[in-house]
Amino acid sequence: MRKLKLPGASIYKDNNGASACWRVRLGKSFTGGAPVKKSFRSYRDASDWLRDQEKARTEHGRGAFLMSDAQVAEAQDAFTRLADATKRTGQKLSLSAAVTFFLRHGAPQGGRKTVREAINTWLLEKAQNTDTRHGVQAVLNRFSGKFGDRPINEIMVRDCQRFIDESGVSANSKVHYARDISTVFEWATKPGRQWLHDNPWLHVTLPKKSPVKIGILTPTDAGKLLTAAAAQPKTPLLGSLVLGLFAGLRTAERARIDWAALRLTGARPFVEIKAEWAKTSARRTVELCPAAVEWLNLVLNREGKVNPANYEGRFAALCAAAEVKYPKNGMRHSFASYRFAVLRDAAAVAADLGHDNLRTLKRHYVDAVAPDAASEFFSLSPEARLGADAMRPTEMTAVA
Repeated sequence: MRKLKLPGASIYKDNNGASACWRVRLGKSFTGGAPVKKSFRSYRDASDWLRDQEKARTEHGRGAFLMSDAQVAEAQDAFTRLADATKRTGQKLSLSAAVTFFLRHGAPQGGRKTVREAINTWLLEKAQNTDTRHGVQAVLNRFSGKFGDRPINEIMVRDCQRFIDESGVSANSKVHYARDISTVFEWATKPGRQWLHDNPWLHVTLPKKSPVKIGILTPTDAGKLLTAAAAQPKTPLLGSLVLGLFAGLRTAERARIDWAALRLTGARPFVEIKAEWAKTSARRTVELCPAAVEWLNLVLNREGKVNPANYEGRFAALCAAAEVKYPKNGMRHSFASYRFAVLRDAAAVAADLGHDNLRTLKRHYVDAVAPDAASEFFSLSPEARLGADAMRPTEMTAVA
């Protein structure tokens, strides 16, 4: 039999008694790396194997010799399974793409965290504001109740889509659910965490939000509330009412603010909303119109918190006594609408409201009221509502 000769490879007989065999040696010039040795019982087996190696080198280059036989067999099995999947799906699948997908979704750089662990960590780090925590925790708890024990990197788009589709809430609530949960997932992808590679919520199909009609107090109803509050002994609700109507403070902001944050004297009276009081954790100031200052000067006790104890119950009773049907967030909506009608400056009004963009303002408040109604609203002074006697000095001087 003619011996096979290839550059960088050799076949030789090893005469070692009963264990004599034929050996093949592939040198560095053949493999491009470390030498490879293999033993066979016959010369034919040895030469057949060498021919296979030459064929592999021709087809795949020297990289074919970097894998062991077990690795080659595993790769061949993977190729077979990918080929079957390609036939089933009609989508061409590669081994490289399969490995990339696994490394992204099965072995995240930051390690593995369950959905519950990720949510709890986010709440501790990002939801220090009570309003934020109250607003999102119910939604996050609902999602955690369904997926809490699963690694967050294993949550797929189909899981998120099914959760939204089966939530049983309105279209607007579905959008809010997705927004709140997506915030946590997006946060979990960032450096320092990287508990998942991609945020699956970015690919969820959501319904269109239905237009939300806001409730705005007419100047007449706003005047009724101010008059009723000023008539109460010690005027406990008047301060909060004025800050809601004429400065647009949120309900929670009015619950936290104290009288020391108001400056009622000087050329530009204003109220300061500190970062720890604001929903967005950003400090802002809102200039107070003359009518607001006049109403605030009627408040007898201007120390400590602006809101009295049991504010909600007292305010509900005030609305009933004034015969005013109060819309949800009516004071803030009214201020924003009337303020824009006067200024016609979206950025300025957004700053007064503590918004970091103009979307909400443009959606709800632009051209929501007529300019003459806005003029009437900001002219609701105590003298106009109560007469000249209402302007008598109070028991305290104005807050400096």
